[in-house]
Amino acid sequence: MLTRSYKGSTNSYKKLQEVYKGSTRPVTRTSMELQAIYKSAFRATRAYKTTNQPNLEEFDDILCGNAYLTAVDLGNIKNEDMVLMHSADGAQLYKNKISNFWIYIWVICDILPDNLDPFLFPGLHHLSAILTPHGTVAGSDFEDLPVNLLQPSQEEYNRNLRQLKMANNPMQYKELRLETGICKPTIFSGITQSFGSPKVFGIDIMHLPALNIPDLLIPLWCGTLKCPCEDKSTWDWAILKGSIWIDHGAAVANTQPYLPTLFRRTPRNHAKKISSGYKAIEYMNYIYALGPTLFYGILPLRYWQNFCRLVYGIRILCQWSITIAKVHAAHDMLITWEDEYEHIYYQRSES
Repeated sequence: MLTRSYKGSTNSYKKLQEVYKGSTRPVTRTSMELQAIYKSAFRATRAYKTTNQPNLEEFDDILCGNAYLTAVDLGNIKNEDMVLMHSADGAQLYKNKISNFWIYIWVICDILPDNLDPFLFPGLHHLSAILTPHGTVAGSDFEDLPVNLLQPSQEEYNRNLRQLKMANNPMQYKELRLETGICKPTIFSGITQSFGSPKVFGIDIMHLPALNIPDLLIPLWCGTLKCPCEDKSTWDWAILKGSIWIDHGAAVANTQPYLPTLFRRTPRNHAKKISSGYKAIEYMNYIYALGPTLFYGILPLRYWQNFCRLVYGIRILCQWSITIAKVHAAHDMLITWEDEYEHIYYQRSES
């Protein structure tokens, strides 16, 4: 997402309002704040903002991404441009309650401050305004596709969106939504200078490994996953039951004194707490840090080996810096894990 440098006067918010008088373009104090940041004494990190980049050997920042570098090569991102990233998530304010509070931020990706004050100013200005008296502030029947060949593009997204918008009734809309994977036009389509959908949306490295995958594996291994037509007596992987489940939970809790603070939050006894506010970081530490050791000797060998392939790939993806060799290694291992998972758990059956 790009914002062009405004070349006119930035001495006052009022002057900027005059420039856009009569226009439908909204003008907020954020516009002025971005201009102030741009014109302040900053050290720009333009190490990657050049054309004809050689193949990178290590990835440690957004600026290493193919989408960013391609946009630079095509001239869509220029030296006077800012690159913005939007991030939003729900927050749990009360213990054992679902998220009921939302936070979003804008991140300036390619400019680092020499002076922190311009970054602190927007929040402090907002706080100052509200503290003043009377202050105001504005199931699958899809054809079998190899996952390593999926290359989503903006053209495909737009084509699928047009198809969805042509639905004539609610039933047809539901069918097209399932077929295309799109539920409605995104509000971010209104941003004219961006990577476009779906590339404008970054990969969710938190929810998939920390919540979705554990929510699949744990019920599988406990034998509680809902499969109405399945004979669960054949589930030789469903071993986390009774005393085994209780002892396993205690073993997880007993690791707490031995985990350094860099693990942030140590996992609690999931036999007691997994259904009452178990945190994403607890799942990450439980599944991907402790899992290979704690599941060894409990899970049958082929399921444990398949699980370790998942752990290998996720551990690489969660590193601060990844070499190109590790990127390929993680990709190959996760593809192997997913393909093997389909064979050993449900034999790729459609029902």
